[in-house]
Amino acid sequence: MDGWEFWQTAHRLRNSTNECDRRTAISRAYYAVYNGMSQFVRQHGLCLSTGSTSHGDLRNMLQGSECELLEDIGDRLGALHGARLKADYQMGCEAEHVSASAVTVALERAAQAKNAADELDPDAAVQGIRKYLEATGQRR
Repeated sequence: MDGWEFWQTAHRLRNSTNECDRRTAISRAYYAVYNGMSQFVRQHGLCLSTGSTSHGDLRNMLQGSECELLEDIGDRLGALHGARLKADYQMGCEAEHVSASAVTVALERAAQAKNAADELDPDAAVQGIRKYLEATGQRR
């Protein structure tokens, strides 16, 4: 499965009037970027931690790569992560309502991240990530 396919699920749920569907759409938008970029990293022979730390590790790897497109994807991933945490965990009061516009923003961020990923020069991106991993004393 291609991790980016989660965006299609988010897109299908985007216009739902059901709060749970809107929350799920935001979560799926996040996981489209997270899984898509995790696959990119691993397919190019780079190590990514497993478990809950992999989320921050991936974001840091992208943002620290000194590759403008990867940094942009990392920034979008970070914003989506915050939206996903709200969608998945903050429930119970009106202030925590997830609006249709929040879903639209999440979908746009995920689509922009995918567009940036499609423009990547894989060799330059991998080189930038390797430099980051080396500079931070992490495994390649």
